[in-house]
Order: sequence, then structure tokens, then C-alpha cells
Amino acid sequence: MASHQLVNTIWNSPLKKLHLIVHYYPMRKSYTLKVISAFIFISCSLSLFGQDSWLQRPNVGGNRNREGASGFAIGDTGYITCGMDIDSVYHDFWAYVPSTNTWIKKDTLPAPKRQAASATSMNGYGYLMCGIKPSSCYRIGGGVCAGTFLNDVWQYTPSTGTWTNISTFPGAARDNAVLVADPTDSILFFGTGNNNTLSFLNDWWSYKPSTNTWTQLDSFPPGQRSCAVGFFSHGAVYVGTGDDNGKVDAACDFYKYNISSNTWTKVSNITGNRRQASVFVINDTAYVGLGAVGPSAPVGYTDLWMYDAVNDKWTAKANYPQGATYLAVGLSINNKGYIATGTFGAHDTSLYWEYTPGVKDTTVGIATITSNNDISLFPNPNNGIFTIQSSVVSDLLSVQVYNVLGEKIFEHSFSTLSASFDLSNQPNGIYLYRLTSNGNPVSTGKFVIEK
Repeated sequence: MASHQLVNTIWNSPLKKLHLIVHYYPMRKSYTLKVISAFIFISCSLSLFGQDSWLQRPNVGGNRNREGASGFAIGDTGYITCGMDIDSVYHDFWAYVPSTNTWIKKDTLPAPKRQAASATSMNGYGYLMCGIKPSSCYRIGGGVCAGTFLNDVWQYTPSTGTWTNISTFPGAARDNAVLVADPTDSILFFGTGNNNTLSFLNDWWSYKPSTNTWTQLDSFPPGQRSCAVGFFSHGAVYVGTGDDNGKVDAACDFYKYNISSNTWTKVSNITGNRRQASVFVINDTAYVGLGAVGPSAPVGYTDLWMYDAVNDKWTAKANYPQGATYLAVGLSINNKGYIATGTFGAHDTSLYWEYTPGVKDTTVGIATITSNNDISLFPNPNNGIFTIQSSVVSDLLSVQVYNVLGEKIFEHSFSTLSASFDLSNQPNGIYLYRLTSNGNPVSTGKFVIEK
């Protein structure tokens, strides 16, 4: 058998045929083992790149089925609270620890029970605001409920395990609103939602927890909207989908909120009109999916879409394996996304699923950014200690470093034109880096660690 035939046999054969190759070439173990090793490496690389997957995890603590719950993640821990089932409303509080794959009961939220509250995390704290305490809406699938609309704002401190009522929202009390954190500027953005009329809300606000300051901003441009989703990516806020003035088919549009100019820009629609969708962000890349369409007996979605903010492009990812679900919580912990609870079929659930993105997902946009001659990394190769120098005038620069598997291993923000970094704890190899200015990608490149 010629050498090229040997390689073809390895490439096109299942792993079990490698044993036959070793048998045919007993005197050339070194050569054969090198080919086998290369084949295994190629096979592993092929299995990693571009694939994404779902894995079911233990049900949300207490096994309480719920829709319209709220959640966020801080560090290595995810949190779920509030929500309602067919005959109950909750304000219990649970923490999920991925390292032990367990739920831990925390102290109850010291506020009224509620559903459809807005929640997020920012710079080590959790935030929850508004929502509704229903009085006559104990039914699967939610909707416009009678009850008490809330306008309180709560901050959770994980180091002490305590909630603090830090503010009162100055606008109309509401549920099903959008809350997005800008961790760079330590600002929360909040708006849209429902206050028990079929004419929904389109106001838009910023809130600085450090000064307890609210500012009303330019309104959401399409008009009144409820049950939308929002996320922060590449230095901007994005809001889309949801009930559009009570229209039958909901909406599929998305808009980018430009923070510095207080303006909105239309971006690409997601596929499928939907409301009550779920969203999580992994490594500055947003994933939006699930949700429902229809005014009654809603038809749910199972799809998941990745949004590339650099190229304004949506890409279909692996469907949610549980089935069509809406009113579920989305959150991310480290490099994984999670979908919790929600309405599935005719029942609310306590289900909890973990999503692992494909390797290419974690480096979205890197290949499309051109290198910038005004930015340099030196020395290259290096022993893990290097300097990035830039002539880009910026309030904030950020560098992200990825290994060859596309995993982000390092990120740091700095405000000087030159900064040094220490990755000497990383193994020898080739690494990719991306530099952003005020959240906008400006350059990418590669370097070698060789110790």
C-alpha cells in the first residue's frame, strides 16, 4: 500500500481500522503512530470546530414549575428567582453551581412575590426590578394579568447573600420590560414593557446604581413593545422581538441603541416573529431563541440564533432539545449558556438546560477584522510576557486572547496607549488576540508563546 493510500485509508476510515494499519506495518511503528496521532488530532479538531450542543442539568431548585421567572449570573454562579405557576406566585431564590452541578437554596427575596420582573447582573452584583404581583392570572402562558404592577429596584450582593432595595423606578410600574447592563460604564438600561393596557410602553431609561440616578432617553423607535428581549454586545445595547402594539404575529425586528449618541439604529431581523423569547450572551456574542407567536394558544419555537454584532448577521444554531418553549429564563455562566423553566406544551416547567457553543462561536468576527498598523504586540514570539502598543485614541481599550481551540483565556481593559500583560502561566503555542476600542473591534493578530 502506498503512503498516500495509507493516509486516505486513515482519513476515510473509522477509528477501529487504525489497528489494521499497525498490523500491516509492524516495523514502522514510529511512522504509523505519527500518522495515527495526526489523525486523532484532526478528528478531534473537526469534532470541536463549529459544533454546539445541549445538555440537561438538574431541575431548578425546589422543582417548582414556573413561567415568567427572573435570573442572572455572577461569576461562577447562576441565580433564579420569582415566577409563577398555575396557582402560585414565588419569590424564592436559588443558586446554581456548575462545578458541583447542584442548586443551593438562598434567602428569599425580601420583596413582594412577582412574575415577569426584569433581571440582570453587572460588575459583581445582581439587579431585579418591576414585574407584577398577579391577583387573577393564575394560568399557563401568562398574558395581560390583573394585579399590582411594581416599580421597586433591588440589588443582590453575593458576598453577603443579601438583597437591598436601592431605588424606585420613576416611570410607570410595569412587567415584561427589557433590562440590559453596560458593564463598561456601570449603567443599566431599562424600558418598554406592559402596564396592563394593550397600548404597550416604548420609553427608555438609564440608571446608575453608584449615584442612584435615572435619566430618560430616546424612546424605542418602532413604538410600544412588550415581552421583548435585550442584550449588550460590542459596546452597544440591542433590543428586539416582542408584542408590537398587540399585533397577532408579534415582531422579529431588532434595533441597536448607540450609548454615546443616545440614538437607535435598525439592524437585521431575527428569523421568526416572536414574543417571550430568551437570550444569553457568551464572550460578547448574543444568542436569542425560543419564544412564542399567536394571541391565544401560543405556538412556541425551539430554535436558537447567534447574533454577530460585527457583521450584523444571524446564524442558526442547535435547536433547544426540550421542545417549543417560551417565558423561560436565559443566562450564561463562564463560556456556557443556560435556559431555565418556562412554558413547554401545556405545562410550566422547572427544567434547566446547558448550552455549549461551537468553538468558532467564541471568536465571532475575528477573521473579518483587518489588522491595524497603528497597533503592535511585542516581543513576538515571547515567553508569555508581552506589550501591546496603540496609537488609537480611546477612553477604553480592551484585549481578548484566545487559544487555538477558540477558547477565550484572557481579557483585560486599559486606558493607556501601552500596556504589558503576563500570560506566562499558559502553555507554549499559537494564540489569537483581538483589540477593541470603546467596545468596537479595531485589530486582531496572533502571537507565539515559546518558553
